[in-house]
Formats: sequence, C-alpha cells, structure tokens
Amino acid sequence: MPSTPIPFTSDPMALLAIEAKLFLGLIFDLTKLGILSTIWPFRSKHAEDELSLTRGNVWALFVHGVLFFLQTLFLLFIVVSPFGGVPAIIWTAVVVVGIQLNRGICNVLLNNYGQRLFYDGGEYSLNEQDAEMRLIPSKPGSHGERWIFINGVSVGSHWMAGNLKMISRIFQRPVQGIHNKTYGILFDLIECTVQRTFGYPTLDIRLAYETVSALVAEPEVTKVVLFAHSQGGIESSLVLDWLFATMPPEQVAKLEVYTFGNAANHFNSPQRKDGTRVIQHIEHYGNTSEMVARCGMMFFRGVGSKLARAANGGGKAVKRSCRMRLWRAKTAADVTTMAQLRDRFVGKLFLRDAFGHMLNQHYLRNMFESEDNDFMNSPVSTSNFEGDGDAAVPEGLLKDKSRLWRYRNGGTPEK
Repeated sequence: MPSTPIPFTSDPMALLAIEAKLFLGLIFDLTKLGILSTIWPFRSKHAEDELSLTRGNVWALFVHGVLFFLQTLFLLFIVVSPFGGVPAIIWTAVVVVGIQLNRGICNVLLNNYGQRLFYDGGEYSLNEQDAEMRLIPSKPGSHGERWIFINGVSVGSHWMAGNLKMISRIFQRPVQGIHNKTYGILFDLIECTVQRTFGYPTLDIRLAYETVSALVAEPEVTKVVLFAHSQGGIESSLVLDWLFATMPPEQVAKLEVYTFGNAANHFNSPQRKDGTRVIQHIEHYGNTSEMVARCGMMFFRGVGSKLARAANGGGKAVKRSCRMRLWRAKTAADVTTMAQLRDRFVGKLFLRDAFGHMLNQHYLRNMFESEDNDFMNSPVSTSNFEGDGDAAVPEGLLKDKSRLWRYRNGGTPEK
C-alpha cells in the first residue's frame, strides 16, 4: 500500500496508480477482513438495517449478486476478447449493448425506474403536502433549516428509503434524498474512480449542486445540512468545489456537512482572512477497520497504519494507539505536511474501532440512535478523534465534540 497521499490535483494517471495500489492492498488485507470488512457484522434483527433478512433487503442482495457475476464476465470479455481476435465492430457492439442493458436492468429492478429525488420525514415537516414547505422543519426555531442527503455506493431505492427514514427519525427533520443511483457493485466502483480520480461530475453530482446552490441562495434559508455516506462523500466534495467557485462565500457558509465512511480524496473549505473557514462545521465519522473509510477519509487525512512520516520530512513517527496506528509527525517539516493534509481534507474526524460500512446498520445505529451508546460516550483520545487544524486533542467525551450529536431528537446546536 502507498504510504503517503498525493494531492488530488496531481497527474490523473499517478492518482490512478496510487489508488489501484491502495484498493488492492485493502482488499487483500485479511487482518481487517478485506472487502468483507464493509458488511461485517452481517447479522441484524432491525428491519431498517441494510443486511437484515427482510424481503426488500434479500431482493436487493440477490440482484446485486447476479449483477456482480454478470459484470465480472462482461469486464473479462472487454479485456480478453481483443487478444482473441474478436472483430472491433463486435467488441464495440457488445460493450454498448451490455452497458445499456445493465443500465435498464438496474433502473427497473433497483432504482425505481430511475427516480432521482426521494423524501422522508413528513411528520416533522411544516406542511408535507406543500412542495415548497415540505422541507421546512415544523419545530420552532428550525424553520430556516434544510436537510439534504446523498447516498453511498450500491444503494438502490429500497436502501435509499431506509437511510432517509432513519436519518429523519433520529434527527426529527424532513430530509430530501438525492439518489446516487446504483448500477451494480463493479460498475459503481468504476464510477467512483471516474468521480474521485478524474474529478468528473456525473449527473447526480450536477443535480446535487443544483439543489444545494438553490437552497443556500434563498434568503429565508439560514442553514443547509448536507449529509453524505460513502460514495456520497466523493459527490459532496465535488459539489463543494463547484459551490466555492460559483457562489458568494456568505451563501456557501450556510452549509454544514456531515459524512460517514467518506470515500473522497479531498474535502475543501477555504480559509478566510481571519483564519476561519467558509464552512465552519464539517464532521467525518468512520469505522477504522472498514476498507472504504480506510481508502478515503483516513488515508487522505493521513490517518492509518501505512502513513509513517510526511513525504518531505525525516522525523520519527509516533505510535499513538495499539489498535489503530494513528501517526503524527514530530519535526517541523512533518508538521507542515500534516497541516497540508488537514487542509486538503477539512473537518473533524470521529473514529470508531469497528468494522462495517452500512449507514444504518454500522454507523447511525452505533453512533447516534441511542443516548447511551458506548462510542459517543467514550473519552476523547488520539485514537478516536482529530480536530480540524489543531493536532492537540481536547478533554471530554466524544459527544461533546460532535455538533451533529446535538441535532438528535430535534435538538438545535448553539450558533
């Protein structure tokens, strides 16, 4: 595995080579269960959880299993057939038909015929029946809020609806979901590479930008909470890049961003002249043994077992945790490099020593559903928390450092 991330603005082919090495290293890291780390623990008795054995979940898992098998054969054909003498016109026809057929199957069986916008939390809305008011929270003092969610990889309409339902229930807000449609696990991973490595904004990213930019421009909107999971972290990072380039800072400053298992390779929030950031509240939550968080938010923030020292430094790295090696540099040159990593991936990090990548089952249920969950009530340490822009770790409990925690049960954080 590569030891140090390079800037997301680097040569795309260099980025692709590093990401391929990183991805393969994590898949075959059996000490962390490899790719199985994303679905372990598998069993659940809660119907909202993605891997519980409900009819909708079993159907989604079955379709994904069939697609994985067919897509593997399809990709093998693409790579191998030119060496077997297959004519170019036949190869091209198979590729075009295969991609379109996969798209149609996924839209019918997984994506509710291509539905792009979802909604939940009508019971917490000022007026669920009114299209212009359904996103306005009914609680006094929260009327200026709008909540937006971008889902993660391989999430069809069934899991999207489940994610929205749980977010809405825990935080007691109406939520608009922008559907990052699934086209099967393998094709979704290819799309992640196109978005993350080559910076290409797909249609759902453009829809998210259109939605968020319209909301922050409304005078009556005082706060837009952008909630993202997995591949949704990649998409939200590109949305932010566009917002910083096209919108006035005072409008973008209405945003608060909260991500889970973030797969992005950067997360920007420029500094103002007074040292504050345009978006002042960004938090990333990750399970330290699941591979998506490890190849995204942890690696590109400089957290993980393979980041020993900054590229231009020669100082010692210090092992701060025996369960998950959280490396911090000691020399002045290393500190500068670690500061650069924090500037490339802005936000507080909350790190739970656990497996699992599913939003409902492995993240929200273990971090936010219950008042007395072990993680958020644990003391702050170098192995579970990193502040934004300051390597020093403050005292207290994790929940005291989490702004998102204060939104639970309809709460509102202080300004």
